[in-house]
Amino acid sequence: MKRIIALFSIIVLLNSCTPEGTNYQLELLPVSRVEIPTEFELGNTYEIKMYYNLPSSCHHYNTIYYKKGTGSESNVRTVAIETAVAQQSNCNALTNAEQECRFNFQVTGNGTYIFKFWTGEDEQGNNTFMEYEVPVN
Repeated sequence: MKRIIALFSIIVLLNSCTPEGTNYQLELLPVSRVEIPTEFELGNTYEIKMYYNLPSSCHHYNTIYYKKGTGSESNVRTVAIETAVAQQSNCNALTNAEQECRFNFQVTGNGTYIFKFWTGEDEQGNNTFMEYEVPVN
């Protein structure tokens, strides 16, 4: 009986979080500016702040896109803002809608970390980035 009540509660909770008839699409938004330390110490954790602009009332912050490099690029971190965009016809364009999000970065290795914050695409459709090299002391 407890399992049935728990299952029913989960179903009700999940259904109550999603508006009926609204579909969402994930979209990356460019990072407009960053606050990042100029150096790290091994073993410490640092807060990194990113700023971005919501283009419409249908864009909602979802999470931080974060990709750690592999192999010879294991010190590279690629970062962007992921939003969920409501597929609605009544979206309003937003101006001056700068938002802030942050994440904590734990320094686990020596050398220099390279952070690549996605800033969009150029005229040829190539990804563009703000890059920061942060040495570990």
